[in-house]
Order: sequence, then C-alpha cells, then structure tokens
Amino acid sequence: MNKLSSTINNLKDFLSLSVQQALELDKLVTNTINTRFEFGSEFYSLNDVHPTTLGEALTPYLQANILVTESDMALQARYVERKSAFEFEIDLTFEGMKRLLTENTAISAITVNPVYAADELRIDNATQTVHHNVSNENSSLEGLYCIIDLDDGQSFLNQMTTEEAKHALFANCHQRLNGVNPYISQIKKVQCHMMSCLRRSLKSISAMHSVENHSYIATLLDLHDRQYIKAQELRKVAYIKNRYRNCVNQPSAIDAIFKQAQGSVVVPFSHASDKVERKEKLDRTVFAPIHKSCAWEGEDFGVGF
Repeated sequence: MNKLSSTINNLKDFLSLSVQQALELDKLVTNTINTRFEFGSEFYSLNDVHPTTLGEALTPYLQANILVTESDMALQARYVERKSAFEFEIDLTFEGMKRLLTENTAISAITVNPVYAADELRIDNATQTVHHNVSNENSSLEGLYCIIDLDDGQSFLNQMTTEEAKHALFANCHQRLNGVNPYISQIKKVQCHMMSCLRRSLKSISAMHSVENHSYIATLLDLHDRQYIKAQELRKVAYIKNRYRNCVNQPSAIDAIFKQAQGSVVVPFSHASDKVERKEKLDRTVFAPIHKSCAWEGEDFGVGF
C-alpha cells in the first residue's frame, strides 16, 4: 500500500490531478486494494498488481473529463504476457454507469433485470409493457432484458440470452483482461451480465444523433471498448523462453506461426551451431494463447459488451 500511496502522490504532479480526483483515487485504491481475482486457477489480490500502471489506467478517464470515484468505478487487473505481471485497469460499475447516464444525458431511467427459469415474463409489444413476476425459487438464468427511457417519452427494449451473457463475461475476462477473472462471486457475475445487456442497448442509442448528449454515451462505451483494443495489442508479442535460442527451427517455423496468427514479427536470432540437434516437432506451449474474435463482436454491436 505504501508503494501505491507513493504512486498516487507522484501522479498528482505528473498528471496534474485535481484535489478532488486525487482524494477519490486514494479512496478507491484504499478500499479495494484487497479485492481478490482469479488467474490460472489461483487467486491473487490487487496488491499483486504493479503500482506504477495505475496512471496508465487513469489517463483515459482524465482525457474524457470523467471523475474516477469509488462509487462509480471498479479497480481491476489485467495480465501482461511479455512482462509476466499484472497491470491496473479501471472499469465502470453498473450503478456508476446508470448514474452518469441519467445525470448527463437525455436518459431518464434505466431498468435491467435478469430473468430466471422460475420467473414469469410476458412482453406486450402492442402496449410496450413488460410483465415480470420474480420467483423466490432458485433456478437457472434464462436471459436478461433492458429498458431505457428518454426524457422525450421514447423507450427502448433490448434482450440478451443466457449464452450471450456468458460469452460477454468470457470476453471481459479472457479478451479484455487477458485471462484475469474478477467476477469470482455470483453477485459479480450477475452484475457483469447486467452491464453487458445495458451496453448492448446503449450501442444502439449512441448511434442516434437526435438523442441529446449522444456523444457522452459514446464516450462511456469507448472507455470500455478501448480496453479490448489495448489487451489485443498486448497479445501481439509473445514471450519466448531463452532455451529456444539457437534452435535450428528458428526463425522459419516459429516466425511463420507468428506471422500467421499475429502479423509480421521480427525476432533477432543467432545462427545455430553444429552441435544443435534438430527437432522434428516444435513445442508451441511457450506461446501465449491467441483469442479469436467471437460472434458477438460483430459490426452490429462493436467490440464486446
């Protein structure tokens, strides 16, 4: 914690933080630093994250002129393969997203509810009403729905299936955070599902330029989408162990794998000596996993939810 306190003090001058932002950032770090997350079937805490990466996670919010607070944001970790270390990431919470939208845009109300197998759900498209009776029985998740009301009286309804919600949670962990899973409780999983359903609805509304402050909605969405792009850039360089230096299969075989999966990569190799034995098969376990784009990341909804 001492290192993080020192980092925050340095960021005050380096990023010209306001007094309010410095206080809110210190509160966010202090109250969430012991938050646990899962990575590779093991559990870590935010104390294990490199402290100096906090400034990089904070910068996009400063550029968007959005105050980072404990009530609106969550401090998370992302794994960086080439450094074999964790770095900080900041993401909006569900309640934080709702508050910012209702206070700064033409959105007057947001309703997002999960629907379970024992619930009764009926959507009347003629009257644009949703009848949802929540059951007290424990049952599996069937899907989610989101209703967004605008100040001018318009309402938008969007739905998400269970499979889509699970895909979105997988994308948040494995594509946005490079294998880090911060959703280790059922409550956090449901919050992630609800946030994904909300983002899907917002992507449609942000494209409507007639909606007041639609650019602010797009900014909040871009802050999240930017994290997918950043993680993808971090995965472009894979870590190679030194024991593969001087292997006669380099650079031809390994470089071909790089170019096929991640584009042209230049890796300096020394010439093999006569004593080096040729190997019939190349052990590819040294490479970081390549995550393919999923179906829900199409042109309709952008990169992930």
